[in-house]
Amino acid sequence: MAAFTMFYFAAAHTCEERRRRGQPAEAFLLATETAYCEGLGRCYDRLLDLTRRGTVDDAGVASFEREVADAVRAFNTAGLCDASRRNMYACLAS
Repeated sequence: MAAFTMFYFAAAHTCEERRRRGQPAEAFLLATETAYCEGLGRCYDRLLDLTRRGTVDDAGVASFEREVADAVRAFNTAGLCDASRRNMYACLAS
């Protein structure tokens, strides 16, 4: 589940970056970004497929994490999906 939440964080971070640059949002959390929406849909279907089978093995989890990382790559300016960070991402308040 942690991997799938990267869609939210990538969208929220991208929207915040755009807002700070004065670019108005076209829609909520990249809802009009075709590549984002297609990746989200593919990974959602994959997540449903994985969880319907019951227990997911380590190889299945790793494969899903790679799929998510690939899907959010174009919107990932925060360094998300980096396993070495253990889901801890620095933030600077401004």
